[in-house]
Amino acid sequence: MQIVRQTGKTNAKTFSVQTKKIDEYLSKKKEKRRRHREAVKNAKLQNLMEIDKLRQEVHQLNDMLKRAQEELVTEKLRGMQLSAGQTPMLMDSDSIVQASVDLQQERLKNQSLQEELDKLKAAHHDLNKKYQDGLVSVKQQMNSLQQELQKQMKINRERVPQDQAAKSSLAAKDNSLLKSMTEKMAKHQQNLIHAEQTVESLQEKLQKQERAHNDQSLPQDRATILEERKKTDLLSEKYKSVVLSDKAL
Repeated sequence: MQIVRQTGKTNAKTFSVQTKKIDEYLSKKKEKRRRHREAVKNAKLQNLMEIDKLRQEVHQLNDMLKRAQEELVTEKLRGMQLSAGQTPMLMDSDSIVQASVDLQQERLKNQSLQEELDKLKAAHHDLNKKYQDGLVSVKQQMNSLQQELQKQMKINRERVPQDQAAKSSLAAKDNSLLKSMTEKMAKHQQNLIHAEQTVESLQEKLQKQERAHNDQSLPQDRATILEERKKTDLLSEKYKSVVLSDKAL
C-alpha cells in the first residue's frame, strides 16, 4: 500500500514538473512571437518612410519636368517662327549669346533630370528587392514556427502521463495553438492573394496609361520618368496592402 502511494506521489510530481516545463516553453514562444511582430512592425515602418521619401522625389521631378516641357514648347515655337521667317525682332549679337546660354542651361537641366531619374530607378529597384525579401522571410518564419509547434506537440504527447484529465487539458492547449496558427496562416495567404490581384489590376492601368502617353508622342526621357513614377506608386500600393493585412492579423 505504501509503495502504491509513493508511486502515485512520484507520478504526480513528474506530471507537475512536465506541466511547468510546458508552460515555460509556451511562455517563451509567446515572447518570441511578440518580439518577431515588433521587428516586422519596425521594418515596415522604415519601408513606409522610404516610400514617402521617394514620393517627394517624384513630386520634385514632376515639377522639373513641367518646367522643362514649358521651356521646350517655347523653344519650338521660336524655332517655327524663325523657320517661317516670322522673326518678331532682329536678333543681334546679344540675343544670339543669350539664346546660346539658354540652350546650355536647357542641356544642363536635362542632364540633371536624367541623373535624378537614374537615382529613382536605383531606389525603386532596392525597395522592390526589400519587399520581395521581406515576404520570403515571413513565409520562412511561419513555416519554421509551424514545424516547431508540431515537434513540441509530439514531444508533449510522448511525455504526458496516461492520466486522461491531463491529456485532455494538454490536447486542448495544442488544438488552440494549432487553430490560431492555422487561422493566421489562412488570413495571411488571403492577404497575399489580394495583394497579387491588386498588383495585376494596377499593372493593367499602367499599361493603359503608357499607351495613352505614347499616343501623345511625348519625348523619350519624359515618358521614362512618368513610367518610373507610376511604378513607384504601384509599389506603394503593394506595401499598403501588406501593412493592412498584417494589422488585420
